[in-house]
Amino acid sequence: MSMNSYKELVDKYKDYLKSSEALAVYLVKSYVRQVDTRNKWIDIVNSSTWEHRSGKTAFNYIIIEVFDRMKHPIYPKRTDQMDDYGYRQICKAITWEVSHDDIRDQRERGIRGQLFLTIVPIYNKNKGKKVVIEKPFWNEEYGGYDYTGNVPTTTKKIEKDMEPDWDYFVKACKQITDVDVDRITKYFDSYILPRIHQERNNRIKWYFVDYGSNKKQSRKINSLKEKNELKHREGLLQKD
Repeated sequence: MSMNSYKELVDKYKDYLKSSEALAVYLVKSYVRQVDTRNKWIDIVNSSTWEHRSGKTAFNYIIIEVFDRMKHPIYPKRTDQMDDYGYRQICKAITWEVSHDDIRDQRERGIRGQLFLTIVPIYNKNKGKKVVIEKPFWNEEYGGYDYTGNVPTTTKKIEKDMEPDWDYFVKACKQITDVDVDRITKYFDSYILPRIHQERNNRIKWYFVDYGSNKKQSRKINSLKEKNELKHREGLLQKD
């Protein structure tokens, strides 16, 4: 390949790195210890994302399929036109391209990998932690801050919450089947997501309920949906 071809490939790879798919692959490799990803390709079958207040992309769930590596990337020899960073980027981009080619070829040949459902929420690593700060110019006599310089002041120690440090963690991971994938895809928006919003929780067992045949559960979820819609409408009326 020419240097221009490598540049085009690296540019495509960099665009991919901005996607939720790339983030999901990273999370599975880095956080999900229940899945052996050594010498494997990870394909994101389905996922549900939302924007967390930290600015990070959050996932309600991620469904992955894990394939053996049947194709292996062949890297070029480094030349004087490539610095260390550029060469590493080229190698990563080639690996990314080979992974997609290999997964596509295996699917076309009818080869299937193991499927997993994982829930990887975001949490504050500093939740409940306090820090003591010192604020000058405190006047004990009248219990306030004085910046005039006309009265004696001291330094007041104040305990406050530590700044949030947001990170991902694995809440649940379970091997699943194609039937499970179809059921999750079918019922997530209508039944599972409203329950997540209502209960402010996300339990993996909710993904394995057949809401179509479980009428009692369906009525409960529909009631939650109606309550959420009513609260939304009331909020809009209050704004008006």
